[in-house]
Amino acid sequence: MFLFVDNFLSEEDFMILNERMLWRFRPGLRQDDQYHGKKTAAVRIRTLSHNHDYTEAQHLLGKTVPNIVEYIKNYLINELKFISPEAHGIWFQYMSNKQFVGPHYDDGNLRKKKPTQCFSTFLYSHNKWEDDWGGELCFHTGEILPKKNRLIIYSRDEEHWVKDIKHDNDNYQRMFLGVSWSTDNDF
Repeated sequence: MFLFVDNFLSEEDFMILNERMLWRFRPGLRQDDQYHGKKTAAVRIRTLSHNHDYTEAQHLLGKTVPNIVEYIKNYLINELKFISPEAHGIWFQYMSNKQFVGPHYDDGNLRKKKPTQCFSTFLYSHNKWEDDWGGELCFHTGEILPKKNRLIIYSRDEEHWVKDIKHDNDNYQRMFLGVSWSTDNDF
């Protein structure tokens, strides 16, 4: 299961998130020591959430992040009818045209929920993305362009990867706020 919602945040909230993510990024950061040819893995700055306590996320990622996580949670409850969604991991991810994200499944079950009760959300936070720049989030059943202010929701048991970024600006980042969730729904 995957779906997306465009223009998720108000323009003001989106710009606050965009500025925070740009401020938090430091060139040269690497997620890990994995290499794919001459490309390195995308960069992640992550934290955890415990029992709806976003204090750690607020300190590491910024004071606006807990509010955005709550916006996402309310959308999941009110629009998609998710039952008791709970955030577990919160992260910023950055990817340039020099990095990659290969095929993978998101890490296991969350708080002893079945894989079909665990999902992730990405909220793209870069301020511009052209259709021919690549960077699509891919699943075996489709792909989604990383458009500005687009929220993606997908099941963590879906294998996914990112197509190469094709623009020629080595410093421009494909960025998103990611949240891992569990729910009492069974998809």
